[in-house]
Amino acid sequence: MLLDSQVTPILIFDGAKLVMKGNTEDERERNREEHKKKAEEYLKQGNSVMAHKMFASAVDITPELAHAFVEAAKSLNVEYYVAPYEADAQLAFMYFSGRAQVIITEDSDLLAFGVKRCFFKMDKFGFGFEVNLDELAEVQELNFRMFTPDMLLVTCILSGCDYLESIKGIGFKKAHKLVYENGKEVRTVLKKIRREGRHLIPMSYENTFEKALLTFKFQLVYDPEAQKLVHLNDPEKNEHGPLLKNHDNLDFLGKYIDAPTAKQIALCEIDPISHVKFTDIIEEKKQAQKKEGT
Repeated sequence: MLLDSQVTPILIFDGAKLVMKGNTEDERERNREEHKKKAEEYLKQGNSVMAHKMFASAVDITPELAHAFVEAAKSLNVEYYVAPYEADAQLAFMYFSGRAQVIITEDSDLLAFGVKRCFFKMDKFGFGFEVNLDELAEVQELNFRMFTPDMLLVTCILSGCDYLESIKGIGFKKAHKLVYENGKEVRTVLKKIRREGRHLIPMSYENTFEKALLTFKFQLVYDPEAQKLVHLNDPEKNEHGPLLKNHDNLDFLGKYIDAPTAKQIALCEIDPISHVKFTDIIEEKKQAQKKEGT
């Protein structure tokens, strides 16, 4: 549909799991298991419509599924990349580097990454809705007229994101008010929350908050031009770069991978987690199926 509409798509797939997303991934795995159980129950009841819906929600998009998708994309000469870690960060890099003009996604985290133009809920006919952060000041429900991209990011992290659970009782509107009245400095915001005495802030919250912010800013991504891993934003040029010195181990941004391996992952030649060649994985499965057949 995109090709017929003269839109040039670039497909981006998730890579290896990020340490900062551990709790989120565990929760999603539990949700998939729960959806699978419900699907089987609906199937027993003869409700095929709801069973199909629940089974669809239970699907885990594995690297092998992505590889099958890539093979189809190759036949259409569609550009694609497997991210070293999160697809969201890779999508943001494609936008920041000018390789993409808009991101088609279902994940609002792209706005927290700073992508200004996102297209959500696209259906098979191409209909959906666009969010343009250049028009953020026009929002009427909340006042964003003085908001900078970093203020929006801090608001998103405070209200809960994939890298950090929210402080109990603080949703997006409360987080927006705190940032609007106190600025983007998290220490100032947390002092305000503590003074109010209504919310319990975990001891490690401030340190984890900083890691979450740095993950949004400096996660490792693949640069198709340089054909190697780079940070999403250049730490030398970004105002938050000096915060990296507060952490002895930066693996929470993704572990560094040498350039040849990173390229093989990006081109979907090897599994992004095990680094085993997909041709070997496919051959091994074929041999296993033959044995089962005999």
